[in-house]
Amino acid sequence: MRARQTLAAAGLQEVITYSLIDPGLSDMLSLEPQAQSNGTVAIKIANPQSAELSVLRPRLLGSVLLAVRSNLRQRDRVLAFELARTWRGPLAPLPDERRLVAIVMLGPRRPRHFKVVDDSTVERSSMDDDNLDYFDVKGVVDALCSAFRVPVTYVPSHHNGLHPGRTAEVHAAGQRIGVVGQLHPAVAARFDLDAAPVLVAELDFEQLLQAREPLLTVQTPSRFPTADRDIAIVVAEDVLHADVEVAIREAGGPLLEHVQLFDVYRGKSIPAGRKSLAFSLRYRARDRTLEEDEVGAVHAGVEQALRTRFGADVRGR
Repeated sequence: MRARQTLAAAGLQEVITYSLIDPGLSDMLSLEPQAQSNGTVAIKIANPQSAELSVLRPRLLGSVLLAVRSNLRQRDRVLAFELARTWRGPLAPLPDERRLVAIVMLGPRRPRHFKVVDDSTVERSSMDDDNLDYFDVKGVVDALCSAFRVPVTYVPSHHNGLHPGRTAEVHAAGQRIGVVGQLHPAVAARFDLDAAPVLVAELDFEQLLQAREPLLTVQTPSRFPTADRDIAIVVAEDVLHADVEVAIREAGGPLLEHVQLFDVYRGKSIPAGRKSLAFSLRYRARDRTLEEDEVGAVHAGVEQALRTRFGADVRGR
């Protein structure tokens, strides 16, 4: 119920689909139908009522995409999810039965509304013409994981059926719990959803629950002032900002209260194959006001750690 309420609060509508699906639905989700991962083969029903409902669903994404396709006949923006059980073979001794969460989003970022152009003309418009993108669906996944106090990281990945370069695996507690990204245009076309980017996510809800923190830990806010610093570094293109953030937190120690990436830059002043990452850092002690020299020493240690670990060039130095 908490998961459903969180997703509904994010603007998504719940769909409920059949547990039995067409055996060809899994192939529609893959660019290479024969290249299916182990354990995802659908379980066939011995006495199906029809060929279109003859196997138990091993995934939810295909069923939600079909529901979205039906809804797009009446609207131009659909945000949908389903939380339900899936089944995977082999049958002996028992199939692997687990709950998944599937999310599908496409259309304008903001709902369209009516505006009066003059006294006699009314037309439909939207706040902007931008479509939903990867970061919108990632934000929904973040909200869902935060509701269960599960810190997650995103690792760039290749997935057979999703857009290359716009796909990431979701990791929690050192394990992969799902995938998030944009549906490959060729796959989207099979579902007649090629008019706008189709953003999808599919998470293992059982693993998400196992990774949640049992208790919420809170601390009394410090009453002493903060010392804010920015740092911009130039690193190789394949360096993940999440890894840089971890290194900053380790080097900053207990005095580092907050780290936030606020800029990624590639341009004339940056060599090819490299990028600039800019972070804001907030230092604060719980028992005293920090001196300038103390903050400077810790900040210098952060810069040195980034040079050593990533071969980073600190901009402005």
